Amino acid sequence: MTRLDDPGAYAIDASGMFGHIEKLGEEFERAWLASLSLGVPGASYDSVVIAAMGGSAAAGDYFAAHSDKQAPIPIEVVRGYSLPAHAGPRTLVVALSYSGATEESLSCYREARMRGASVMAISTGGELARRAEADGIHWHRIAYASPPRAALGHTLAALMRIGQRLGLNALCDPDVADVAQAHRELVRGHVGRKVAAERNPAKQLAELLAEADPLVVLAAEHLAPVGRRTKNQFAENAKAVAVFEEVPEATHNFVVGLETGQVAHPVGLAFTSPKASVGNQRRFELLSGSSTRRVVRWRGCQLAESRGWRTSSRRQRGATTCRATWPCCEGLTPLRRRACSASVRQWLRRPPGEPEDARPRVRANAARMRGHFSRGWTR
Repeated sequence: MTRLDDPGAYAIDASGMFGHIEKLGEEFERAWLASLSLGVPGASYDSVVIAAMGGSAAAGDYFAAHSDKQAPIPIEVVRGYSLPAHAGPRTLVVALSYSGATEESLSCYREARMRGASVMAISTGGELARRAEADGIHWHRIAYASPPRAALGHTLAALMRIGQRLGLNALCDPDVADVAQAHRELVRGHVGRKVAAERNPAKQLAELLAEADPLVVLAAEHLAPVGRRTKNQFAENAKAVAVFEEVPEATHNFVVGLETGQVAHPVGLAFTSPKASVGNQRRFELLSGSSTRRVVRWRGCQLAESRGWRTSSRRQRGATTCRATWPCCEGLTPLRRRACSASVRQWLRRPPGEPEDARPRVRANAARMRGHFSRGWTR
């Protein structure tokens, strides 16, 4: 039994984050149904802007990524005090703040009103709700008590409902029910606190990441918001330093910053998907190498009708490989029509083989990054 199998170890969780995580699926479904009465001003826009910070902005990132391949208009997340120049009368600006007191979101709300944009507000109350009520603006209340970062299910559900109303995504009630059920099964059978570490890939990964200094999170395309969210969760929940870099950009310049040797024990954590472009899949393969290395790999596959979950752990040529199928980062896409896949990889000591068709510069940069991630690893 590891320390993570000891119920007493979770007393450190003063904000109850484990409970919020375990309820995420059902809270998303509850918030989705509660958003049925959400009103959207108008029905046609040239752009949508989400003005938010922190955990609320993460919901905006997820919404934009989910809608990216379906929406006929751009969706932009603004983390700051000012709106982009294009925001005007043909723009819907959604001011999103869990507390209703985020000064950057309030600033964007005020600017949107001045520019004549259509405006909506989402919060638990606070100054944002007060202003929206005074101005006669559509306002949706978040009915969930938690730290702002733990309200992702509720903030995201409201944004997804707006997207549905505007034809920016095709999410429907059965999709949301599938998501909630998949999450319940995931927690109950695989990653919940009560699942023993030998059958729990989340606990196994947590043990391996404990020595990271820093943790480098990498992701590409629609999983980039997942990478950013992971970095922020490590900072807020674990008070641990983590950085996020997006692929392929990370393989062009980030590696240079590691050459000083000043980082003590860098560990890479990558979110990949078979839905990513061939170029990005190749770069992740260059970085992570083959399964014969000492690596933790969580590889998802399309959910069967039974939504069965399988976990396995095996040793191969001196390598420890852990695999689990789970909905991971793509669980908020329509589960009936899209594969739900992701890999989580930790790069350790052994150098991998490289695909023959990779360009020399890409191979060289990836090799440099692998070398930096492997330095100082003692497990």
